[in-house]
Amino acid sequence: MEYLKTQEYHTRIDAYFDGEKYVFINAFHGCVAVARREGLIEFTNDGYKAHVKFKVEKTRRTISKRTIDRVIYKMENKYMSTIVEYEWEEVDRDDLPYAVSVKLEER
Repeated sequence: MEYLKTQEYHTRIDAYFDGEKYVFINAFHGCVAVARREGLIEFTNDGYKAHVKFKVEKTRRTISKRTIDRVIYKMENKYMSTIVEYEWEEVDRDDLPYAVSVKLEER
């Protein structure tokens, strides 16, 4: 699991990535966006670029598309140049109806 801390409008937003989806947690409102990877990663013929598609479910007022795009772009381009495509679905609430839990295990 990867973790990235960012900020929007002076409010901390934590982003967690578990290999399949990004979960965005606002310090005051809770879970404000979930971005799920759609399908497999496709590569260009030369093998130097990847193409990924995400379906993003987000709240209307508590996180912006720009913040989600910035976090996903940064994480996806960490190891290889990537083209990221989104399908947006906005929910008219301050939080999403999901519970997030993290289980820690010793290796």
